[in-house]
Amino acid sequence: GKSRLVNRGLKEGLAAYYVSENYGYDKKWGFRDAKGNIVVPAKYKEVDDFSNGLAAVATVSGADNVMKWGFIDKTGKVVVPLEYDYVDEFREGLAFVEKKGKYSFVDMTGKVVIPVEYAVVDGFIEGLAKVKKNGKWGFIDKTGNVVISHE
Repeated sequence: GKSRLVNRGLKEGLAAYYVSENYGYDKKWGFRDAKGNIVVPAKYKEVDDFSNGLAAVATVSGADNVMKWGFIDKTGKVVVPLEYDYVDEFREGLAFVEKKGKYSFVDMTGKVVIPVEYAVVDGFIEGLAKVKKNGKWGFIDKTGNVVISHE
């Protein structure tokens, strides 16, 4: 197939783009600046647009072709390791990440600030995040303390 280059719109000064040799079946994503200069080479299986200076990116690894997600900064440096099954966008400086069905929160340096112990979570809004544990819902603050108990 022909090699193609496709751009998405600019977000925070960078546009996601992909190259493909095989009619889109082998897309590799990266990021370019407004002038079209490659800032992050096309090497990721999937990417989200930049938000708060970071972008979620995924690679495929292993015999089972499992996608693993993490975050890069605008220079392409990995700041949250690509080891998660799912990552959400950063809200109020924290993002929830999922690994093997369990959720935790990481900060923008990749540090796990609230450990993995919840079955379901939602992102932070006004300092609180909704979480579910043992079938019950509650809210935690940014230190992981339960502020509204699991009723």
